[in-house]
Amino acid sequence: MAKPTNALLCWALVFVLFLRHLVAEEEQPSIDELLQRYAFRAFGRHPKTALIHPVPLPANMSGIDASAVRFRSGSLRRYGANLSEFSIRRGGVIRPYVRRIVLVRQNLGDRSPQFFNLTGFTLVSPIVGLLVYDASDLNATNPRALELEATGEPISVTFGGEAEAAMCVFFDSQGVMRFLNRSRGGECLTLREGHVGLVVMAPPSPSRGRGWSSTWKVVVGSSVGGLLGTVLLGFLLVALLKFKKRSMIAEMERRAYEEEALNVSMVGHLRAPTATVTRTMPTIENDYVPQN
Repeated sequence: MAKPTNALLCWALVFVLFLRHLVAEEEQPSIDELLQRYAFRAFGRHPKTALIHPVPLPANMSGIDASAVRFRSGSLRRYGANLSEFSIRRGGVIRPYVRRIVLVRQNLGDRSPQFFNLTGFTLVSPIVGLLVYDASDLNATNPRALELEATGEPISVTFGGEAEAAMCVFFDSQGVMRFLNRSRGGECLTLREGHVGLVVMAPPSPSRGRGWSSTWKVVVGSSVGGLLGTVLLGFLLVALLKFKKRSMIAEMERRAYEEEALNVSMVGHLRAPTATVTRTMPTIENDYVPQN
């Protein structure tokens, strides 16, 4: 009984490790959550209000730039704020209202396509983000995310040296993309916090066109080949049936010739059965002989 017990224990251990792997994947934090945690650590023990703090990031997040600043909600609404690419005008309202907030600004750089789906479009700028959190407790593991609504002038996002023909796109908290207005100066305008970038329509790939052409050729070729194969199979089936029928007739004729009781003679070019000539001898009924 030791071997089955050991096997069951091994399978149970593998199952537990598999479940732990699934749970670890589900609990893996998003890029926004990671940047928020590093941003809160950047304030240290004595955080100052309205002072921009660069956010140190680990080596595995190279190419990403982040900074954070703490504000009073009332001050942000009265005076606005400038945070690198973002310019928040007066009238910004925080919902739900808290006394102190932290603005986390992020620039995902060349790693932007890694975090957002851009099917059909090509990025011509890095994706930048502005997120708002409750700053009541800077030691909180998961502080509450807040909303910033521009009730006056919209929030402007500036991308330096980018193509004027590019379109502004906005990504909400679910990663859904929508288009934004763009000012005459090339700035993207948004009414709330989130991620913003510049995109152009992706040109059709020649290799993709050839791929579609090849796909159609394969489909048409397969259909024609299947049709021809079906026709040939039908002809083969008909030929087999005819051959079987002829074989049955030949076998019946052979047996008939072997079992026939009559002689066969040639009549012209035909074979015809013939019987031997027999004569029935006359008999006198009742052996009656008339007496004279």
